[in-house]
Amino acid sequence: MTVAFTINGQPCQAPEGTLIIEACQRAGIAIPRYCFHPALTVVGSCRMCLVEIEPAGKLVPSCQTHVGKDVNILTDSPKVQANRRAVMEYLLINHPLDCPVCDQAGECYLQDYAFNHGSPLSRFAEEKIKQPKKDVGRNIMLYMDRCVLCSRCVRFTREIAGTGELTITGRGNHSEIDIFPGRPLDNKMSGCVADICPVGALLDKKFLHRQRVWRLSATPSICGRCSAGCNINIFHNQGQIWRLKPRENAAVNGPWMCDEGRYGWDHVHDGNRLDFRVRATSAISLPLGGGSKGEGLAELIRSRLSESVRSHGAGSLSAVLSPMWTAEEQFMLARVVRALDPQATLALGPVPVVGSDETFKCGFTIRAEKCPNRRGAERVLAAMSGPQASFDALLAKLSSSIHALWLSADYPPDVEWLTAPQASRLKAANLLLVVSDMFPGPAMDAATIQLPGGSWAERSGTFVNCAGLVQQLLAAPVGPEFAAPAADLLWRVLGQTGPVDLVDLWHQMADAKVEGYPPPPPADPIVKPAPFAGNRSAPGVCDSETTR
Repeated sequence: MTVAFTINGQPCQAPEGTLIIEACQRAGIAIPRYCFHPALTVVGSCRMCLVEIEPAGKLVPSCQTHVGKDVNILTDSPKVQANRRAVMEYLLINHPLDCPVCDQAGECYLQDYAFNHGSPLSRFAEEKIKQPKKDVGRNIMLYMDRCVLCSRCVRFTREIAGTGELTITGRGNHSEIDIFPGRPLDNKMSGCVADICPVGALLDKKFLHRQRVWRLSATPSICGRCSAGCNINIFHNQGQIWRLKPRENAAVNGPWMCDEGRYGWDHVHDGNRLDFRVRATSAISLPLGGGSKGEGLAELIRSRLSESVRSHGAGSLSAVLSPMWTAEEQFMLARVVRALDPQATLALGPVPVVGSDETFKCGFTIRAEKCPNRRGAERVLAAMSGPQASFDALLAKLSSSIHALWLSADYPPDVEWLTAPQASRLKAANLLLVVSDMFPGPAMDAATIQLPGGSWAERSGTFVNCAGLVQQLLAAPVGPEFAAPAADLLWRVLGQTGPVDLVDLWHQMADAKVEGYPPPPPADPIVKPAPFAGNRSAPGVCDSETTR
């Protein structure tokens, strides 16, 4: 049932049961709030979101009040403005003036609302109550002086993580957020409390005092640490990742992400990452500056693989598709080897699994499968005719029937993807071995041509998550100068010039009958950070706070 009402005299409609704060958001009117978050229960404690209702002429909390038939909602009346000034004055009584050194500056509700709704003068002449900062967990620091007691963090640990480490202790102006004795904030989603804190009270230790937020650029991507496919934004500056934050997708991760994904990007800037090299035993070598995007490297690989096929006959070439690669890279690698050898054997690379799936109270799940695109590789393989084998079966054929192998990897260094027996088979084999990987290891030790790979943060294309959802990601400008994902190189080995054309690749994949391609457009434009969407009471409502 639809309810008709007006907002500031403008006619509006909304489903019955819609909260006023949601209806105003739909109408493009941002209502200031601290305690309200669309994924948490409503407590109505901050009183910042009060609006005036006519004809009653009274103030009501917009986060707790539903729209009513034939009422007029005033969002900026004198009563509303006076209430906001009073609330801001109360919240700033004991708040320290430390915006210049606060990590939240630039994306702080208190800062914004003080400018828009507060007073430039303070009538409080007494001494401020000072509270010490607290180390509340492995990833989070609490600056209690800045807290406005919105209780978002407390509700998160109880309703979302289901671990309940945080609570409010004390009474009156001595109330404070704290952990229970012996129970630090160490759940596997703990970093989310820094995301939802509207002020600078709960801060991420890894980001603390490292960058000012206005210097950061955001690139939308997909987390590559497990098969869930959480939507994220990569915040970077001058080629360096500084933090990851969730980008809401109600069908995948909602507004959350786990700590494993949030803090699992250090390897992108690891000093042990590989540069381009051709082994000294090779008859052909290229200078380091050739890079993985150079035409010379593409020609080198094409000629060496072609020579091997001519020497050993059809069926002697093979390729391993990494579940860490995008579906486009997997498709191009399969096309490359099949173009050189129509009887080339294709295989899916190792799929690392650690433990079992872990599901939290809200339904968010950390997947045991620690790769982002196994299903994408399976779809590519299903669309390709010709010989295919398991990874172990392929290794068993090395040197006997297979004499050239392109092995793609690009696993993070903390993921064990190659067993000792598998590594021994690679080392013992006498073959032309092209390895694409980020780090030294047994596979690289045996490689004839070593290709410096890239992480998921440096890739553009699509991943297919554990639910079969095709999702797009964009490459952030991070990583070593000479290392890169394989897309550009494969594009050139296929004889293409210029930058990789994803749309063209999607149509090629559609012609090859790869399931799910071309992919549907994302719900929000992927070229910019998407706001949170979704609400327990009114799905699809956007929340302006999530663009911060």
